[in-house]
Amino acid sequence: MTDEVFVSSIQDRITGNACPHCGRTADGGTAFGISQKPPQNPEPGDYAICLYCGTLNRYDNELKLRLLTKRDRRALMRDPRLREMLRIVELAAQGMRRHLQ
Repeated sequence: MTDEVFVSSIQDRITGNACPHCGRTADGGTAFGISQKPPQNPEPGDYAICLYCGTLNRYDNELKLRLLTKRDRRALMRDPRLREMLRIVELAAQGMRRHLQ
Protein backbone atom coordinates (compact mmCIF):
# COMPACT_ATOMS: atom_id res chain seq x y z
CA MET A 1 0.00 0.00 0.00
CA THR A 2 1.44 3.39 -0.97
CA ASP A 3 1.02 6.72 0.76
CA GLU A 4 -1.32 9.25 -0.82
CA VAL A 5 -2.02 12.94 -0.36
CA PHE A 6 -5.30 13.56 1.46
CA VAL A 7 -7.19 16.78 2.19
CA SER A 8 -10.33 16.75 4.35
CA SER A 9 -12.28 18.88 6.81
CA ILE A 10 -11.41 18.52 10.48
CA GLN A 11 -14.36 16.76 12.07
CA ASP A 12 -14.02 17.88 15.71
CA ARG A 13 -13.31 21.43 16.82
CA ILE A 14 -10.26 21.90 19.04
CA THR A 15 -11.05 24.53 21.65
CA GLY A 16 -8.55 26.73 23.48
CA ASN A 17 -6.11 26.96 20.58
CA ALA A 18 -4.62 30.10 19.08
CA CYS A 19 -2.05 30.85 16.40
CA PRO A 20 1.27 31.39 18.22
CA HIS A 21 2.17 34.13 15.72
CA CYS A 22 -0.94 36.35 15.56
CA GLY A 23 -2.93 35.09 18.58
CA ARG A 24 -6.18 34.57 16.66
CA THR A 25 -8.44 31.66 17.62
CA ALA A 26 -7.71 28.46 15.72
CA ASP A 27 -10.38 25.82 16.36
CA GLY A 28 -11.03 24.12 13.05
CA GLY A 29 -10.02 23.95 9.45
CA THR A 30 -8.80 21.55 6.85
CA ALA A 31 -6.52 18.63 7.55
CA PHE A 32 -3.94 17.57 5.00
CA GLY A 33 -1.34 14.88 5.04
CA ILE A 34 0.54 12.15 3.28
CA SER A 35 -0.55 8.79 4.66
CA GLN A 36 -2.54 5.66 3.95
CA LYS A 37 -5.87 7.08 5.14
CA PRO A 38 -7.60 10.47 5.05
CA PRO A 39 -6.96 12.63 8.13
CA GLN A 40 -10.07 13.40 10.19
CA ASN A 41 -8.58 15.33 13.08
CA PRO A 42 -5.12 16.71 13.73
CA GLU A 43 -2.58 14.55 15.50
CA PRO A 44 0.63 15.54 17.29
CA GLY A 45 3.20 16.60 14.70
CA ASP A 46 0.66 17.62 12.04
CA TYR A 47 1.06 20.97 10.31
CA ALA A 48 -1.46 23.82 10.32
CA ILE A 49 -1.63 27.08 8.40
CA CYS A 50 -3.28 30.04 10.14
CA LEU A 51 -5.96 31.45 7.85
CA TYR A 52 -5.62 34.88 9.49
CA CYS A 53 -1.88 35.51 9.16
CA GLY A 54 -0.66 32.62 6.96
CA THR A 55 1.89 31.30 9.46
CA LEU A 56 2.73 27.62 9.20
CA ASN A 57 2.46 26.02 12.64
CA ARG A 58 2.65 22.50 14.04
CA TYR A 59 0.59 20.66 16.65
CA ASP A 60 2.47 19.61 19.79
CA ASN A 61 1.70 16.53 21.91
CA GLU A 62 -1.24 18.31 23.59
CA LEU A 63 -2.58 19.48 20.18
CA LYS A 64 -1.62 23.09 20.89
CA LEU A 65 -0.18 25.03 17.99
CA ARG A 66 3.47 25.99 18.07
CA LEU A 67 5.78 27.77 15.65
CA LEU A 68 8.00 25.61 13.46
CA THR A 69 11.52 24.89 14.59
CA LYS A 70 14.55 24.90 12.30
CA ARG A 71 14.41 21.09 12.42
CA ASP A 72 10.75 21.15 11.27
CA ARG A 73 11.62 23.41 8.34
CA ARG A 74 14.54 21.21 7.25
CA ALA A 75 12.30 18.12 7.35
CA LEU A 76 9.71 19.90 5.20
CA MET A 77 12.27 20.80 2.58
CA ARG A 78 13.50 17.18 2.31
CA ASP A 79 10.10 15.75 1.28
CA PRO A 80 9.12 17.03 -2.20
CA ARG A 81 5.52 15.70 -1.89
CA LEU A 82 4.95 17.50 1.40
CA ARG A 83 6.64 20.65 0.09
CA GLU A 84 4.34 20.73 -2.95
CA MET A 85 1.26 20.00 -0.86
CA LEU A 86 2.14 22.84 1.51
CA ARG A 87 2.60 25.19 -1.45
CA ILE A 88 -0.91 24.34 -2.69
CA VAL A 89 -2.45 24.68 0.78
CA GLU A 90 -0.71 28.04 1.31
CA LEU A 91 -2.18 29.32 -1.97
CA ALA A 92 -5.65 28.19 -0.89
CA ALA A 93 -5.16 29.84 2.51
CA GLN A 94 -4.24 33.11 0.80
CA GLY A 95 -7.54 33.03 -1.07
CA MET A 96 -9.47 32.29 2.12
CA ARG A 97 -7.73 35.14 3.97
CA ARG A 98 -8.92 37.59 1.30
CA HIS A 99 -12.51 36.61 2.16
CA LEU A 100 -11.88 37.02 5.91
CA GLN A 101 -10.70 40.61 5.57
